[in-house]
Amino acid sequence: MGSLEFLKERKLRKKGVVGLATVDKSVGIRLRHISTGTVTSVTLTAATDVTMVTSAGGTDAYTWVAYATMGELVDAINKDGIFEAKLLDTLRSKATAAQFMDTGAVSSTTFYGKTIWDLLLDSNGCDYMAYRLCYDRGFERANKNNHRVHLKEIKYAINLSGATASTVTVYDTSYDMGQPKEENAVYSVATVDTTATTIDWRGGRSDITAKEAHDLVVVIPDSDDFTDTAAYLRVTGFIE
Repeated sequence: MGSLEFLKERKLRKKGVVGLATVDKSVGIRLRHISTGTVTSVTLTAATDVTMVTSAGGTDAYTWVAYATMGELVDAINKDGIFEAKLLDTLRSKATAAQFMDTGAVSSTTFYGKTIWDLLLDSNGCDYMAYRLCYDRGFERANKNNHRVHLKEIKYAINLSGATASTVTVYDTSYDMGQPKEENAVYSVATVDTTATTIDWRGGRSDITAKEAHDLVVVIPDSDDFTDTAAYLRVTGFIE
């Protein structure tokens, strides 16, 4: 915990953020190259593995058989030290097999000045939509331990096949390397099928606040494939 002056300054620097998850566009894992040399390719095969080829590390294949959950996969990539891997719109406990888009070669993009590779989720394959509200969705911000996030509103419209059996759930999570790996449900409410639905607290006058340096992940599961290609999940909050 910082000094009183720091806490006051942090509150003054608080700013609003809005995140949107749409069908087949949610980022399961975000990668950046942190070793020497160059990246030849990042190839994703939804049924079996993700493989990185670099000039320094050679060929590194991470199979779903060896790493059955998202948490296991991220931990393994980070341990090897060729790439840094970051969980985004998913949970450590979610499965890896048949969860990603079968994109073949994954193209690099630039996010806040860093070259990244995004492993996108197949909404029909994983049967959930999720969005991670966090202080840093990239790799550009340091000293995350001095920050926190607040969830203000959830809005979604999904044609669910099993709405009565599913819930909108908010998880308080911490996955940074060197930190305890926590994944705790802090809020849950029944889903509404098809209809655009807004969830807030005290008419929008309150929010859910994560622990220091933690993230908040909103997850809406389905018992079968999503049937609405226009499905979306929008998350509104603050970071400070």
